[in-house]
Amino acid sequence: MDLKRIIGQCAPLFFLAVTFDLVGFLLLLVGLAASPRIGDRVYGDFLAITGAILMFYGLGMWVLWYAGNLGADRKRTGFGRIARKLTERVSTVRWRGESGKIQQDEQEMKEEEEQVEEVEQEEEDDGGKSEENAAYTNEAYEPTDNEACALAVCVCVLVCCVLACVSMLCVSMCLLCVSVVFVFFVYLCVLVCICCVFCVLSCVSMLYVMCVLCVSMCLCVLVVYFVFVFFVFVRCVLVCVLCICCVSALCVLCVLCVCFVFVVCLLCVCCVNVA
Repeated sequence: MDLKRIIGQCAPLFFLAVTFDLVGFLLLLVGLAASPRIGDRVYGDFLAITGAILMFYGLGMWVLWYAGNLGADRKRTGFGRIARKLTERVSTVRWRGESGKIQQDEQEMKEEEEQVEEVEQEEEDDGGKSEENAAYTNEAYEPTDNEACALAVCVCVLVCCVLACVSMLCVSMCLLCVSVVFVFFVYLCVLVCICCVFCVLSCVSMLYVMCVLCVSMCLCVLVVYFVFVFFVFVRCVLVCVLCICCVSALCVLCVLCVCFVFVVCLLCVCCVNVA
């Protein structure tokens, strides 16, 4: 299969999109899994956010690449036309000067002549019958073309990805807030219990002076024990919160991967249909 039929006319945007996606995915994976450290600073979050931004730029490159491979109507002035012009400007090799522009114009004229010859050959094979309607037709209504549909699909996929990331982030923040409130409530209950025990034991120890030292020692041991249990509990809760955040991040990554695969499959199918 010809490589040009797969990549299309916008090879720079295709390779830029693939490069952004690969580099962004690697940075996101390293930031979430490895969490590299230089000195006392952790760069895991920085790498993860940078990878996500690069993947977002890659998605924009995919949209521009797909818009550049669609046939744009000269009469239409909309977002599709703007994207088409931007893609043509990015994809055109400008550093060759006038010779490159003339060569490109000659190639386009040659392709148009070949298409006209193919249409004439098909009309001759059909007995000279033209597929165009010779009667009067009302052309006031303009049907939606594949360019508008493709842009709408890309925008919908982008919106779905953003909504999925925002929802996962909201779920993670809610779980983190619930965990923090629960830890604070448990700590407050333990502190109140210790104060009550201390008050009761202090009242009793007022009658027995000799028992004050024993009660104080027991109270100290009890306080140390409660503090130790509290720190162990807080550590367990923090580990659970980190696990929940990691699972949420993996879910976001899976959603992004699924959306990426869906967009790639959709672009491949549309490219084959256009070709």
